[in-house]
Amino acid sequence: LVQFWDTIETGREPYYLYAISNAGSFLALLVYPFVIEPLISVHSTMVLWALLFMLYVIVMAAQARRVSLYRGKALHETSRERVSFSTRSTWVALAALPSLMLAAVTAEITQVIAPIPLLWVLPLALYLLSFILAFRGWGQSMVSTVLLFISAAGAYVLTPASWSMVIPQAGVYLALLFFTSLRCHAHVYALRPESAASPRFYLHIAFGGMLATAFASVVSPLVFSDYWEFPLAVALAAAAAIALIPLASFPDALHARDRRIVRAAALAFVGVVFMQSVAMDRLSTISAESGAVVRTRDFYGVAAVWTDEDSRALIHGRTLHGMQSLDSGEAQLPSTYYVPGSGIARAIMFEKDAYTQGIRVGTVGLGTGSIAAYCAPGDTFVFYEIDPRIETIARTDFSYLRHCAGSDVRLGDARLSIATENAAGRAGRYDVLAIDAFSDDSIPTHLVTREALRVFGSSLAGPKSIIAFHVSNRYLDLVPVVLRLAADGRYTAMVVRDDGSNGYAGAASTWVLLTRDAVVFSDVTFANSSSWLPVPASHVWTDEYASVLSVMTLPPAVRAWFW
Repeated sequence: LVQFWDTIETGREPYYLYAISNAGSFLALLVYPFVIEPLISVHSTMVLWALLFMLYVIVMAAQARRVSLYRGKALHETSRERVSFSTRSTWVALAALPSLMLAAVTAEITQVIAPIPLLWVLPLALYLLSFILAFRGWGQSMVSTVLLFISAAGAYVLTPASWSMVIPQAGVYLALLFFTSLRCHAHVYALRPESAASPRFYLHIAFGGMLATAFASVVSPLVFSDYWEFPLAVALAAAAAIALIPLASFPDALHARDRRIVRAAALAFVGVVFMQSVAMDRLSTISAESGAVVRTRDFYGVAAVWTDEDSRALIHGRTLHGMQSLDSGEAQLPSTYYVPGSGIARAIMFEKDAYTQGIRVGTVGLGTGSIAAYCAPGDTFVFYEIDPRIETIARTDFSYLRHCAGSDVRLGDARLSIATENAAGRAGRYDVLAIDAFSDDSIPTHLVTREALRVFGSSLAGPKSIIAFHVSNRYLDLVPVVLRLAADGRYTAMVVRDDGSNGYAGAASTWVLLTRDAVVFSDVTFANSSSWLPVPASHVWTDEYASVLSVMTLPPAVRAWFW
């Protein structure tokens, strides 16, 4: 709108302002997670934003007043501007491909390669940077087209994802996103209309971005069982690289008609090769590694059930969420993060020793239902799960829940569900409450705040009850976060680090246990574990303040690559 007004007032071409506006978006993207969020609370940020928005409204109103005298002239000029359907369709297509690539690459590097917090900032920053460069007139050369095709070929070579190639894969995928965006946006800029038609121009760009984003975020989870939009985007990028080669770049011996035929044939070949080869490459790798009994995808990501000769496991993204033996004699043994030496196992066994009439265990996060392996007659095990398909998987592909007569699964956000139960006088009265909700490889922030701990604490049966936070993580050190919460809430805390050696298919785990009664952790059940409380700090996570920057650790794969 401001660009259109500028055209009305000055008569000059306004498109350089689009580069400036994207530079503002680029700056905001970097400033918010690295400066504003670590230093300012959510409420203060909202107040600051509201003040700036009020200033924005005043400035826009003043500008509208200035251009009101030119309104009739502008409408007359705009109504006479005609743009062909072919050109408008090209605008939409060239805007859609970078948006699809942005969504696909972001999902691929943050869900498939390495679920590192804030990693999503990189692809979005490159996407915005491409707009800045393209609308300053860069990116239309043959060099950018060649780099686009090379990066597409590199993405094909490095697909499917491999944990040992995290850095090269992420680098190539990001390069593909950047050169796809730069080349497409540069061509959009080259096809820009006269200034009077700029509103239609930006409407078509926005429409193309909306179509691609809707496909990636709404349609793909419904129709694909994996992130298949990524190989599709790779194929389209390679095809775009060929389609954007000017006809003049072909040998002079070929007539224009022959050149178009050559280019069309190349496009068809690239499309078929990339879409089929990349997809089949990934499928063959999956089949070679293991057999997938179930593979589903929804808003919460990709969940797969893998099976081999001895066991069955649930994988969400790249994270193991539970395993069960296929041997009937070992099928009900706790495994992975829940083996007898783990923090949650110690907490449950302590409560079982203290109460002979059965205990109540609440668990935030279902997974395979492995914690129900500790269920005995008279016990009640309640699971809170936000993803309905996980309950289906736990009941059909694993048998932990079936062998626990007192098990119950309650769908919905766990914190909200428990708060509602507490307010209605139906508090769980749990002897053990396990916070084991993973979002791939990290606990959702709203479950590790001061307000969340108050909700969980109100659902406990008594002072000897235990809240167990599962904080095993490759990229975040959440132990200090929970310990600060414990100090702030006047709990005694114990950190239980277990190597998983004591039990079936054990996995290393870290649990932080909290209780009101300090005597609890002196019990022999908690022998050989560490217990301490830090000095209460000002950086206790709350609903108003929680910054992951302070607890991020360098990924092992990154350390191995560089050192």
